[in-house]
Parts: sequence; structure tokens; C-alpha cells
Amino acid sequence: MTAQAQVVPPEPALALEVIGARFAPAAATPNLVFTLEVNDRADREIYAIALSCQVNIEPEGRRYDSEARLRLAQVLGEPRSNARRRIMWMERDTLVSSFRGATAFDLPVPVTYDMEIAATRYFYSLSEGEVPLRFYFRGTVFYQAGEGALQMTPVPWETEATYRFPLALWKTMMARYYPNSTWIRLRPETLTGLLNHQSARGLASIDEAVVDLLRRTGSGAAAPKVVGGA
Repeated sequence: MTAQAQVVPPEPALALEVIGARFAPAAATPNLVFTLEVNDRADREIYAIALSCQVNIEPEGRRYDSEARLRLAQVLGEPRSNARRRIMWMERDTLVSSFRGATAFDLPVPVTYDMEIAATRYFYSLSEGEVPLRFYFRGTVFYQAGEGALQMTPVPWETEATYRFPLALWKTMMARYYPNSTWIRLRPETLTGLLNHQSARGLASIDEAVVDLLRRTGSGAAAPKVVGGA
């Protein structure tokens, strides 16, 4: 008798989708939580996925008014150069628990309000709408092979997902953590100069010192106010 050829089960065939986003109000610092769904079209028993995720902003995926473009000039460059520009926002690792078929999981990500970061400047400079995001995935899938054996396979490099992130969520989160204020980095000598100017002019805060200097240079700022975006 001839032995029947053994059928080798297919490797996992993963598809990932971003299905929602929220911020964690109880966190000590701003944290977003993206909810993702992973689907294995091969329907294997997945023990775990060690997953790395890079999130990029794709500026060409939305329109901008003239005021937003002015604020984003240093981030986006000339309008004709924006077609393929991407802004790397964050990169995070996570572990997806065991499942078969499909499962949802959370990807928590800390968010900075540092205006020196291109992604932060991008969000701050807009007033409404959505931010087009693209998620890139890599990692290792641990799954059940024949007779219960553990098998590993990499997450394909082409695995990715898109998401229209609501700008209002970012602004609500930042307003909760930094009410009526923003966060910028200064060199020690710059801060010393501002403090000296504040003291010399008898101003109540560093913010007023900056406003006073802006007035003196003809840059506007009649009174301190929050600039929410375009």
C-alpha cells in the first residue's frame, strides 16, 4: 500500500484592521488606546503574536486651508512636495493573546505635547476633520502546527491598515491634560532670558513675557489666548 500524502496545514494568513480609538482619562499622562482586530483567514490555533506597530500620518490624505498650510510649512514643506510625504508618529510593541479565527485587542500609546515633534505640530495646527493614518505591522506569530507542535512565522512586511483618526479626540485629550496651555521645550539660556525679561518688565508669567516680546517684534498677540488650530 502506498502511504497517503500528508496534507500540510497552511500558515496563518493575518489581516489587521483598526476599528476604534479612545484616550485613557485615568492615565497620569496623555495616552491613546487604539482598538484593533486581527483575523486569521487560515483559521489556525494562534498561541500569541509578538507585534510591532508603526503609525504614520499621511498628510496627502486630507485638505488644508491657507492658515493651516502656513502653520505647517516647516512640517510639510512646499505644497507641491506633499504628495508622498509621511510623518512618523509612533512605534509600539504589544502581545496579542491566543485566539482562533479573529480577536480584538488594544494598543495603548503614550502621546507627547512637545511642539518640536512633527506629529504634535501637525495635530495642533489643524482645527477639525480627521487625520489619515497608516499602520505598519511586523512581528512573529506563534501558532499550532501538526499534532500540537509550536510553529513560528513572521508577520509579512506588507501587513498594514489605514484609519481616519478624529482630530477632536486628540484635542479633547490635550485640553484635559493641558487646559488652556501648550508645552514647548526651551534651552536653559532661552528660559533664563525669558525670566529676566519677565522680571524686568514686571510681568506675571512667562507667557506674558513671550506676548510682550511678540508685540515688540510686530508679530501680533494682542492678548494671551489659546490657538486651537486652523
